[in-house]
Amino acid sequence: GVTTTTERGEMAARRRMLAALVVAGTLSQASQYLVSFLFSVAPERGGKYSIRAALSLSPYLFSMLVGYASGGPRALTQFLAGQAGGRVLPPRSRRARAFLLAGALATQALGTMLLSSARETAHIVCAQVVIGLGSGPLYPMGYAIVALSYDKTQLGGSNGVLSQTSYFGPALASLAVLVAREYGWRLTARAVAASLLAAACLVAACADDEDAVLPEKPPQRQRGGAAESWAAALVALGGGARYAAGYAVPSYVPYFFEQTYPKRMAAFSTANAVAIFACGSTSALAGGVLAQRWATRRGCGPRDYLVVPVLSCFGGGLFAALTFLARSFGAAVLALFVTQLLGEAWLAGTVAGLRLFVDDDAVLGAFYTVATFVGCLNLVVLGATVDAAALSLRAVMVLAVALPYFLALAFFAAAARLDRDAAAAPLKPAPPPCDDATPLLLERVPLRSASSGSDTVLI
Repeated sequence: GVTTTTERGEMAARRRMLAALVVAGTLSQASQYLVSFLFSVAPERGGKYSIRAALSLSPYLFSMLVGYASGGPRALTQFLAGQAGGRVLPPRSRRARAFLLAGALATQALGTMLLSSARETAHIVCAQVVIGLGSGPLYPMGYAIVALSYDKTQLGGSNGVLSQTSYFGPALASLAVLVAREYGWRLTARAVAASLLAAACLVAACADDEDAVLPEKPPQRQRGGAAESWAAALVALGGGARYAAGYAVPSYVPYFFEQTYPKRMAAFSTANAVAIFACGSTSALAGGVLAQRWATRRGCGPRDYLVVPVLSCFGGGLFAALTFLARSFGAAVLALFVTQLLGEAWLAGTVAGLRLFVDDDAVLGAFYTVATFVGCLNLVVLGATVDAAALSLRAVMVLAVALPYFLALAFFAAAARLDRDAAAAPLKPAPPPCDDATPLLLERVPLRSASSGSDTVLI
């Protein structure tokens, strides 16, 4: 019938939009992490192939480039995108959010093209700023579109699909190192920029009509706002801690292997791409599915969605430490594979839980703003520590990468505990009725006029 055809068309539109978000997110993440992976090409290969040789990048300057040079602008546009979604854009419009995202991706493509033309430090700083500005709205808008497309019993799986872009992108950037070794880093950056611009057009083309029939958004709980607000703040801090590890992994793990196993860099580039693409993306998708199934069985509460992120942070932190403490290349790569397989299952359940704590695009934007700032701070501290050579590189990597996993675990567990305590608390008594002097009318009461026979409505 007509209803069935409409539902199928709506389902197809959602899938097209989600597929477009995956493509665009992958290329956006590849652009964001391109400098991080190009930095691993040794300067001995010359300025055509090594960005370090062409622009004389030190570890500290590199940390500033991939840290606050791009992270600061990214945090700003993440916050602004969240505010736009929660305060400015039509509240039920996926198309408006898709168009905003497409414009941001086009801006990021421009920044990547500027990167390919950089001749000195000021040029690459400018390019990273533009890349940061363009990459910010990706996840606040992307997850908002997903939330407008699926109900709360499907958020884990759909968020898991989108979260895979966090792994497809770095995997693509890791493979870009192989391209840069053959054809040069500038041509590699131009190819990424052109692909990203095409992805921006794809997102705009897949934006469905804003008047489409949309499912209801997950209802915000009514047990009180204070507990939910504190729990959301703890989730944001946990996201910041987890992003501290996440920013350091693509930025300094290649550097760690290049310094520790210099003769195995070609093998590492391939292995790292496989680890991110196969293990990381599988973990992200499986984490979303597992979080959704667990939450559905337990009642779809926010704390139910946080169980998988807690377990993921524990496994990821443990094997991240083993990656840097291993004494052989094979053991280190194996530990890196397991780190990706266990440690990347956290994001889908975290975002779903956060949306159930406070159902507002602005809160999601604030979450990514906090995560970006904390992640960039960790990069700056890591770069300064590596330059100072106060500790061994192995010890520095354990502190900068493995420890944040366990900090994130603590914050997520605290948020889940707070939500459990709030759910167990007795409901607040209803407010006393108002006296006649200040009546509170909660509904429209029709009164019939005796003279005219018409209805008079008191509001």
